[in-house]
Amino acid sequence: MERKYQIFVSSTYNDLKEERKNLQNNLFLSGYIPAGMEYFGARNQNVWEVIQNSIENSDIFVLVIAGRYGTIDQNCGIGYTEKEYNYAKEKNIPILAFIRSRDSIKATDYDDNPVRAKLENFIKRVENDYHVTFWNESTDLSTQVLTAIANLRNDRNNAESLMKGWVRWNPQIEVQVSEQTMLYYHVDIKVRGSVYDCERGRAVVSYTGSALVISPKDKCVYKDRVKAERGIQTIKFYPCVEITSQDEFDRSPGTTDYMIKSDTNKLFFNGEVVVNALLQRRSGGVALHIPYFAKYVSVTIDISEAKFIKEYNGLPYLSITKADSKTERTPVKNLQFYENTFTYILSVENVPSDSNLGFEWKSENNK
Repeated sequence: MERKYQIFVSSTYNDLKEERKNLQNNLFLSGYIPAGMEYFGARNQNVWEVIQNSIENSDIFVLVIAGRYGTIDQNCGIGYTEKEYNYAKEKNIPILAFIRSRDSIKATDYDDNPVRAKLENFIKRVENDYHVTFWNESTDLSTQVLTAIANLRNDRNNAESLMKGWVRWNPQIEVQVSEQTMLYYHVDIKVRGSVYDCERGRAVVSYTGSALVISPKDKCVYKDRVKAERGIQTIKFYPCVEITSQDEFDRSPGTTDYMIKSDTNKLFFNGEVVVNALLQRRSGGVALHIPYFAKYVSVTIDISEAKFIKEYNGLPYLSITKADSKTERTPVKNLQFYENTFTYILSVENVPSDSNLGFEWKSENNK
């Protein structure tokens, strides 16, 4: 049976409001059930009892720390974030810890002493207890959390006995995987370049993400192609990618076929592809190829360094390439745009194999 895992996000709130919103949205779009203070609502129960119940019912506890210690429980002198951490540890909930790099925090975003001393002592405890991942920006945080969750799920010695998940009741017999399937695929796309650069093929588009692929066979092999008419700058993957063919365009690779292999029927990978692209102001777009059937796909598209795109009616689409080479485009409805970060977030479920999930803009403006 397919399971949905509940992820409890623990952090201070006021200084990490946007980061929490981004992270929980990406968790939801990637097929998880996010839990945290935003979801408690008005209850008759004591607040701490509600928190304890939510942690107990979660499969993974994600701890996010920045420069604030947070609200302190006056009865015990410990902050609620640290209390949540202590309780998750007591209940043997798998814990993933993410600490913001100290040099990326403004001086005004730190607590004053003696509260800051509490924060530093808490951080030392966490670093002694668990492997810690450091993050800088909210987009980094989401990718790192999703990557860590996938790694934990793949670690059978740790996760399988501890993570129960939620299962939708279904009287039908469980359907076995009959072909290679992507359980989830999360990608952050960032577009960089002025109008001048974009129209001369010097836009830089980076694709950074992670995926979990399963196969009915003993070993899982993932194959895909990167194509960029203006050239591919870099292709980096973990596990290591094997380049199977490569074409040349203007002295740089324009089309690259690659393959990633696993020794089991599950393959988790993360990586980055950076390409140059010709993106005209009046029309253009970026696309993500989906080589296999994908149950959940979530994409963020950051145009904060190419803001002119917003002015030209950017729209998401799903193009499905059929055997007769004809293309059908289906609009993607679940799209959100965050004005403060100039970021689009879109998600789709049950994407057919050999599809392109894309984002394009077109304007009648001839300026």
